[in-house]
Amino acid sequence: MSDAQHFCPHCGHPIESDSKFCVHCGYDLTAGASVDNASNTVAQREQTGAFETSSEQGTNDATPGNEQGSQSQTDQSQVESEQPVGEDTLRAARQYSDGYFAWWVKSLKRPSESDPYVHQYYGLTSLAISILLVTFTVTLLISQVLTVIDEFASELDSNFSAGASFSGVEVLILILLIACVYVLIGWAMRRYAFRDSQETIFSYANRLAGLTNVTMILNAVALLLTLLLHSSAMSFKGVAAIFILLGFSSAILNIAFLYSQVQHVSHEGMDKVYGLLLAEVGVGIGTFILLAII
Repeated sequence: MSDAQHFCPHCGHPIESDSKFCVHCGYDLTAGASVDNASNTVAQREQTGAFETSSEQGTNDATPGNEQGSQSQTDQSQVESEQPVGEDTLRAARQYSDGYFAWWVKSLKRPSESDPYVHQYYGLTSLAISILLVTFTVTLLISQVLTVIDEFASELDSNFSAGASFSGVEVLILILLIACVYVLIGWAMRRYAFRDSQETIFSYANRLAGLTNVTMILNAVALLLTLLLHSSAMSFKGVAAIFILLGFSSAILNIAFLYSQVQHVSHEGMDKVYGLLLAEVGVGIGTFILLAII
């Protein structure tokens, strides 16, 4: 195989020669043209405009015999346009999921080299999955703890009920807002304090998620342990293991949060030490306010 640069035949984004899916748009490279011929895509697209112009000119000068052929092509186009919309939606969803999974796996292997300029929703997808996993884990864990407290209170003939003040929706809202605080402060610091003018809110979400995708595995294991604990008697070792996993996941998030602000920053701006301290203070204040409100 040649060493020439290869491009995705769907979006024109540079890809590796052995790629099966485009990490930018999710296009299935095994179903279309070969990767070796993908480098001609840009030139083919440039020729498309000239071809369409030539076709339109030929249509205007067509004879009556050719008009019948043009009508048949129009009818065929109408039949193709009447294809079920659901098929296009499923195809787009499959391309997105394949591209997302390829990006996710690559970020697990080399988190610091994950591409933040892929599909703008890849990072938000990872963050949403992590938020749901942590929400379910914390909700079930708190529910189990409060159940134990209620049982202990009933044995003491007490009217105390710990579960009355607990809501799983509040946990979801709190975790979602904390995630928003991390993304907004991290993006603002990188964009304005460290003067990365090309950084958008979506590219920063991709950057942060690419560094923290490994926490999805930790959160999934914590949720599995919580489900097992919820269906059986509470174990101190089980609770300790869950808290260790969640704590390790939180530590990775904070490290990634700091690193994501200075990763590949080449512009002069605020001193990185002071900038990172300011970001940590901002996250702390934002989290404290959210806890006080909710």
